[in-house]
Amino acid sequence: MFKNYFICFAILITSCLAVSIFAGEIHTENEENIGLLATVNGAPVTLTDVLEICGYEESRLPLMYSGNELNKNIEKIRLRALNAAIDRKLIYSDFEAQGFKLPDRFVNENLDYLIKMFNVDSRQELEKIFASQGKSMAEFKANAYENAAIDAYIYNKVFKPVYITPRDLFDYYNEHRDEFTTPAKIKLSIISLKTNGVHAKEIDQLSETLKNSFANSGNESFSDAVLLYSDGPNLDKKGDIGWIELTELRSDFLDVVKGGKKGEIIGPVKLKEAYYFIKIDDLKEAVSAPFPDVKEEIDNKLSSKQREERYKSFVKDLRKNAYIQYFVPNAENEN
Repeated sequence: MFKNYFICFAILITSCLAVSIFAGEIHTENEENIGLLATVNGAPVTLTDVLEICGYEESRLPLMYSGNELNKNIEKIRLRALNAAIDRKLIYSDFEAQGFKLPDRFVNENLDYLIKMFNVDSRQELEKIFASQGKSMAEFKANAYENAAIDAYIYNKVFKPVYITPRDLFDYYNEHRDEFTTPAKIKLSIISLKTNGVHAKEIDQLSETLKNSFANSGNESFSDAVLLYSDGPNLDKKGDIGWIELTELRSDFLDVVKGGKKGEIIGPVKLKEAYYFIKIDDLKEAVSAPFPDVKEEIDNKLSSKQREERYKSFVKDLRKNAYIQYFVPNAENEN
């Protein structure tokens, strides 16, 4: 669980440029010129702290956005990361205040992990990589220890006590059956005679003729009628509009197809915009996943929710007794 922050740190040190924080436009500057974003009981929170949290997520944004939209999304995730960095500072302060300490192996194991990641043979070579980016091994070890301590403290203080009982799991399953149910679907083909279309003047007569034709010939004449008369979609597919969940159908259509059988042709359904003939090509009933198949999914969901609630409560209590000063606009509102 501690490797996430080592990976983020590795991403930072392999780049000699950083993107400016919370500006109207993006520009680059040397890392040593990165400014102060906030203080927590006097301790600084910098852009490096923020990028350590959101660097990977931010690196994906240019693939999804550009221009002002890119700037807005960068600012959004950095504001969120800034408050996360503040929370981590508070957690580490509490860790130290309680007199806790971590064994050196936490840092040493992750140094070995980075040696493999950078494909070097020794810590001396790894130290050269740090030095080329203006970092010392001592700085890295201090940063690595702090992150490992924070994660360990969060795990023991917030995550470890989480336990979902079998009764909780089963009750959730019964109360949220729809989450584990594949909805009923219907496959339809449509003939649409628009009330202001080419058949407008003869729409009543034509619809009656089609109704009688379908009653006598069934599905055989439906495809021909689509090509001859329909103003609707998918003429090249003989009016086939594919599978639709019953709950997604507008009420006008749901009322007439509900209870219908496969192969049945319903119509004319006289609506304001058109007269419709609807052929039910196929049906799929709703299927509920059995409890044993979704038990683990429910456990993960409820556990995640409980961990999130416990974490928010834990951090909220730490913030009550902290003095936090922001040096960027709107940051406090994101918390």
